[in-house]
Amino acid sequence: FIDYWMESGLMRDLYNHNKTVASHWEMLLQPGAYSRDQLAAAFDEMVTSRLDKGETLLDEYDSHCMIGSNEVSAGCHPVKIISGELLIQNDTGPAETRKIAEVLSNHEGMKEYVIEEDAWDCIWTELIVKKKGIKTFINRGNATEVQYNFGEEMLEEMMHEQDRLITKYSGIEWYFKATAKDLVFLLKAHRDMIEMELEEVKDGTRKLDDNDF
Repeated sequence: FIDYWMESGLMRDLYNHNKTVASHWEMLLQPGAYSRDQLAAAFDEMVTSRLDKGETLLDEYDSHCMIGSNEVSAGCHPVKIISGELLIQNDTGPAETRKIAEVLSNHEGMKEYVIEEDAWDCIWTELIVKKKGIKTFINRGNATEVQYNFGEEMLEEMMHEQDRLITKYSGIEWYFKATAKDLVFLLKAHRDMIEMELEEVKDGTRKLDDNDF
């Protein structure tokens, strides 16, 4: 759903990434009700056949994302893109915290409750480094992280999708959007990790078992 948020709720087929219509979009939002083949057939009927006849289909957006709506008043395009991984790392955490604080500082109804800027780094240190306050995912004592491995086919599909998104949001249309730059930065880092994992699966360094995918 990265395209959905970046394009402010523009309706696209989740599989072929082409623009779609509301009736098909509603089917996509019910993944358990329709198979992928059924969704593809519906797209051909509702979209492709109409385009083949020379019809012009207007862009359709999710009504939840309409600017000024009661649900998302400023539209669905993200105000900022935050990385949970960067947020908890010593070298990048304070900068990610600053992005959050800046958004809140400019939000009507929230800005009057935001602590002074001089204390932002201190707040990050107290919460993340010293682990004060409520428990987060990094200091739950009884929790253990479960590692899963993926096979070559799935990893290659992941890389294909990463490449698609990186290419799209590196384009000239998105060049001046800070959100696109942040997204591409994160996608490239994740792609490098996936590529490394793929190489480990191929050379046998990373062994797959029955619990893996």
